[in-house]
Amino acid sequence: MNAKYILILAIILLASSEEQSYAADEAAAPLPARETNGQQPPASAEEPQSENLPRDPFWPIDYNPIDKEIETEKDEEEEQQQVDKTEQQKDLLRRQWDEAQAKINVSGLTNMGGGKRYAIINGEMLAKDDTVTISHANAFFTWKIENIDADGVKLERLRIRVRKN
Repeated sequence: MNAKYILILAIILLASSEEQSYAADEAAAPLPARETNGQQPPASAEEPQSENLPRDPFWPIDYNPIDKEIETEKDEEEEQQQVDKTEQQKDLLRRQWDEAQAKINVSGLTNMGGGKRYAIINGEMLAKDDTVTISHANAFFTWKIENIDADGVKLERLRIRVRKN
């Protein structure tokens, strides 16, 4: 039985040595030149895309990291423009809140029995946790009365609803 195993092992070794010699012959043989019609041949997969960057074997075939850096710079510029636009929108929104709040007229504060305080805002008597809504710039701005004390009324911004035309 040992002789069978030795014979099988010898056949396997012989076959693998033939494959190795065939692969070595292929590697040593020069490849035939291709016609380029005056164009520069494309870079092979093993050649680096840039002098500074070696080719990563996991990159797609036509991937160039330098192109990616250019796209990243454009993306950063677009992102900065978007941030600037967002900041402008926030500034506009703050101004609109302030303009709408300027329309709120607190004409009086009163203290009822049981320690309950009321404020007269735009002609209405309102208590803590009531809401005040003002129409301004084609929208409804709503605040919640957070506190009423001797110093005045403290409001918390709740929401803006755009008016339907």
